[in-house]
Amino acid sequence: MTAKVEDFDIKRWRDFDYIKTSSLWTAGFSDLSPSDFGIPSFHGRYHPEIPFQMMLRYTKVGDVVWDPFAGGGTTIDVGHLLERKVIANDIFSTREDIICANSMIWRPDILVDLVMLHPPYWSMIKFSDKESDLANAPTLCAYLLNIALIVRNVYESLKDRKYACLVISDLYNGGELLPLGALLYAVFKECSFVLKGKIIKDFGETKGSAKTNAKNKRLWRYRCLKYGLWELGIDEIYIYQKKGDSQDNVGIA
Repeated sequence: MTAKVEDFDIKRWRDFDYIKTSSLWTAGFSDLSPSDFGIPSFHGRYHPEIPFQMMLRYTKVGDVVWDPFAGGGTTIDVGHLLERKVIANDIFSTREDIICANSMIWRPDILVDLVMLHPPYWSMIKFSDKESDLANAPTLCAYLLNIALIVRNVYESLKDRKYACLVISDLYNGGELLPLGALLYAVFKECSFVLKGKIIKDFGETKGSAKTNAKNKRLWRYRCLKYGLWELGIDEIYIYQKKGDSQDNVGIA
């Protein structure tokens, strides 16, 4: 955690040891407490370290961040901490600072510097009975098509060469593992985004008691052993960049 809010300056890169470049985030990867950001009881939250790192790396003080799946408001609270302006919407408004709007048809009326996307992992968690809820898409194809509408809005809303961060996970459906991150790569590629990085992060705990979490882990182990499955324990964080007129082509041999 930084003692004060500073803009990242590549000329002083040695001073910013709290900015991560590792693509593996395991237990203990953050000093931030999830309970300090967003609504603690909201199901399906993501860890505040994710927007924290993305804002530090890809934005400056006063820049605008858009969260089209605002949920319990974690991105908003991290933005306040780092002095970024956050535009947040969701099909459900859990707070007064979250606009009630569907990101398939709504986007900000200004260009933004970063987009944080944490969509429902299709059918993994049931949030509502609304048809517009991505978690209720009748098929995987319908889910991907709806996400494509949102990604197109993201592309149109981003300034050139700015970044979009997607947080997603695999899921099991009908006994089959569906790699949502890999499937959505094709969607972002079709919209002319460039994949700049992929981070693997263990789920960790953002909600629930230790007793409940331990019970869930035992249940998962039983299901895995019975049906030949493997435990789901990671989030995938994809960082995409919108192409500009002079896109860098930097490689490491």
